[in-house]
Amino acid sequence: MGKNASAPAQIRALSGNNDGIPDLVGDLRNLTTLHLFDCDFSSGRGQSIPSNLGGLTNLKLFRVEAANMVGTVPFELGLIEGLHELRLPRNELSGPLPDVLITPVKPMRHLDLSENVLTGTVPARFLESPQLVELRLNGNRLSGQIPSLQLSTQLVRRSTQTPPV
Repeated sequence: MGKNASAPAQIRALSGNNDGIPDLVGDLRNLTTLHLFDCDFSSGRGQSIPSNLGGLTNLKLFRVEAANMVGTVPFELGLIEGLHELRLPRNELSGPLPDVLITPVKPMRHLDLSENVLTGTVPARFLESPQLVELRLNGNRLSGQIPSLQLSTQLVRRSTQTPPV
């Protein structure tokens, strides 16, 4: 018997992947975990997060740490309804935070975008999700007030920077 083509898949690129995330990863519709670590995408023009990853409807965890990723956090990542863990710390991601990453009806539990060069304000809806237990945004260039924790009774780890006065 052959392998079930619809079975969940995981990709873990272990140390030394310096070629970036190939666009064809966006075609792996059954991918549930994409975890790249000990990578360095700084060679050449840098590597951005392919927007076609937004089509990975079964993706639950996406993690790329300290890999010198550049560009923005794609809006399309917010379209993945089942994504519950997004960790992109210690990269060179810039621009505003897409407010669609977290909504009250999404299962996002862990969001770590710390130590990038993100700008703009923290969308209020980031703290309106009852499922969110970890939010890390420290080490960015965010401005404005950090929204209150009124509805986020489950939030156990919050690491945000205090905006400059």
